[in-house]
Amino acid sequence: MHRLTTYVNELYRRHRRWRLLTLANVSRSLGWQTSFVKVKPIGTVTATYEVIPPLIRVRISFDSLRKNGLESIFLLNEQSSRFFTEYHDSSGIVLSNKQIGAWEKVEADWASISNDTSKTGFRLWRIEDTVLYRGREYLNETFDWAGLDYETGPKKTCFEYDIEILGS
Repeated sequence: MHRLTTYVNELYRRHRRWRLLTLANVSRSLGWQTSFVKVKPIGTVTATYEVIPPLIRVRISFDSLRKNGLESIFLLNEQSSRFFTEYHDSSGIVLSNKQIGAWEKVEADWASISNDTSKTGFRLWRIEDTVLYRGREYLNETFDWAGLDYETGPKKTCFEYDIEILGS
């Protein structure tokens, strides 16, 4: 069952056409239920935040993380999709609501997620040796997220990035 779950997750994340069948709907039709299962921890990460308006400097230490079998590390910068409804990036792309997609790779130098009314939001920059993703999903009682996420390799011992706060 684990292999099938992993396969469905990969299809969802990497293949846009499979997203029409949301993961939740596929899971329900297969009789799967979402649950939190207590597992043995593989260590801890330490996050340090330094506020230098309008930036929040984030430093994540992976020194205490056991990395045997670890393939990737994801750093999720996500908020509610009901508030954050617009995407902009340095290449000029502007997207709203469902147009933003889910787990779409960002090719631009920077990307931002914001509220269409107040223009409040945040911006992240692409970082060498990482992948920056944009995404927004809302499915009642299942998904409610919008954000910009980094994927990095398991060999890193530390990851640093800046979050620029936008708007009022």
